[in-house]
Amino acid sequence: MNCLQFRRLVETSPNTQDPEFSRHKAECRNCASLAVRVARFDAALSNAVRVDPPENLASRILLKQSFSTPQAVLPRRRLVALAASMAAVASLALAGNWYLEKGDGLAEEIVALVNDAAYATSSETLLDSQSVAMALAPVGLRLKEKISGVTFAGQCLLRNTLAGHLVLQGKKAPITIFLMPDVSISGRSVIKDPMLSGELVPLKKGSMAIVGAPGEELTPVLEQIQFAVGWRQA
Repeated sequence: MNCLQFRRLVETSPNTQDPEFSRHKAECRNCASLAVRVARFDAALSNAVRVDPPENLASRILLKQSFSTPQAVLPRRRLVALAASMAAVASLALAGNWYLEKGDGLAEEIVALVNDAAYATSSETLLDSQSVAMALAPVGLRLKEKISGVTFAGQCLLRNTLAGHLVLQGKKAPITIFLMPDVSISGRSVIKDPMLSGELVPLKKGSMAIVGAPGEELTPVLEQIQFAVGWRQA
């Protein structure tokens, strides 16, 4: 099992007993860390909607009703409905978009993902536009114009959300792009590693990361992606 297969499985079946899943988790530190984050996310989501009723709630409600007119009971019901709505909103907030100040560790996560994604950067076969469009569609992305030099197109998990994953030919080494519709950042920031360099860029919807070899000219690729890829309408 490779990292991409692990990340897909941990998102859909985090409690799987698949031996290949367990073996990869034991061998790959980054995927093991992802599994921990997914487990924490699931636990937080469960806690957000779990409200233990007060002791003797039924008796207290009956006692309250015995001293209340129907008009007085109605606001109480509205209050309970409002509390339930707030719990639902909290759940949606946990499951929705991430907003990060200047990346908040996202750069390190991206570097680790690129280093683990040899299956993506090792390909040298150029993909046609239809293959690229089909790979990006599950993330809610649409291809407006052809992107030249694409050797890999797919999806990956970043911050427990689905992101578009592209690899393009570079002059020095492959260039990796992550398109993250559900991860927003407050501003541009640098991605730097001894073997990689790049940038995190905020978009109108979500954000994008572009990473290549140190000294690689990334601006033309960045502009090409921004021009060629758009978000599907809801």
